[in-house]
Amino acid sequence: MNIDKFLPILILINFIVFILLVSHAHAGPFIGAQYQYQDAITNNDALVINAGYKMENGWTPSVQIKNSQANLGDGDISVGMEGRLKKSFKVGAFSPYVQGRLGESVSTNKEYGYYAIDSGIKAPIPYLNDTSLDIVYRFKDAFDGKLAKEEHRYGIQVDYKITGNHGLGVQYRQAFAGDLPSKSYALKYTYNF
Repeated sequence: MNIDKFLPILILINFIVFILLVSHAHAGPFIGAQYQYQDAITNNDALVINAGYKMENGWTPSVQIKNSQANLGDGDISVGMEGRLKKSFKVGAFSPYVQGRLGESVSTNKEYGYYAIDSGIKAPIPYLNDTSLDIVYRFKDAFDGKLAKEEHRYGIQVDYKITGNHGLGVQYRQAFAGDLPSKSYALKYTYNF
């Protein structure tokens, strides 16, 4: 049996079970959307939707769906789905965090499951109310070691909380898959319920 074909379903089931187990905690649900452009390796545009819950105890389970093409509306489509679990810690004004991800990527000529681990720190920007800076590193690889999908990515993001519910962010990331570097830029919107 090829587990890659069932990975998105397993991720979704685990996410639902986790939400049910921790639903007694104070939850802050959110949903977000972002537009991404990546150059060098793929030269593609992507639309990303994510949703999850920020819990009082620092845990944030979430899911993400990504749809990308060489040019939006033109070319082969690639679709990805991720289940994520993030743990944030409070250290003074800083919030270091770690995050684990399980995902599936599907395009016209390939399909593979992957895992990723993020580590980062988020902090308010002095003198800019409701604005924060997030610096992150991510390691990602395919479950099938023969696919050579190992990737190291570094990123920086600035978030601005427009109101208690609405937030905007801009993001820059540099990834290295083998010797091929790629850069991506993103604009995102988040709504906190």
